[in-house]
Amino acid sequence: PVSLPGVVEAENFDTGGSGLGYSDTTAANEGGKYRLSESVDIEAQAAASNGYAVGWVRAGEWMDYAVEVQTAGLYQINVRYAVNGFGGAFHVELNGTNVTGAMTAPSTGGWAAYQWLSRVASLSAGRQTLRLAMETNGQYGYLCNFDCIQFVKYTPPSKDPYLGSPVSLPGVVEAENFDTGGS
Repeated sequence: PVSLPGVVEAENFDTGGSGLGYSDTTAANEGGKYRLSESVDIEAQAAASNGYAVGWVRAGEWMDYAVEVQTAGLYQINVRYAVNGFGGAFHVELNGTNVTGAMTAPSTGGWAAYQWLSRVASLSAGRQTLRLAMETNGQYGYLCNFDCIQFVKYTPPSKDPYLGSPVSLPGVVEAENFDTGGS
């Protein structure tokens, strides 16, 4: 299993074939690269982190990955994707539970112009099955291309009074002096 925190390469889905390691709506590897005996569509792509990307992705498809979460807690889940035009939606599951909600892939300007899409989720420790599940197709009938999924321990930003101490009440709270910590 891939140790988390860490990076899961999209093309390194579990073995076992269709119905066990993945589900793909076409019989052939349309990209014709890397895992030629599997029907997941993989292409060579210089812009991808490991030289390969999963493409021609359609709604209803999925890929599973064995992972080992080292420490329970909050993780930022970063999905590196590329899409020309507006993409579709997908989600990340752990042991059958959707942990990200629907993630809609905004246009990146090209099928090899990668960007990150992120969510924060609480993960339990131990060996688990990660699933990248496709929900809806995008503008051109495909969802997007996938490069990798990165898991990083997440520490929420701290929230502090803007002027260093809370406003005493009764008193006046100035609207522009909202707490620090970001959105």
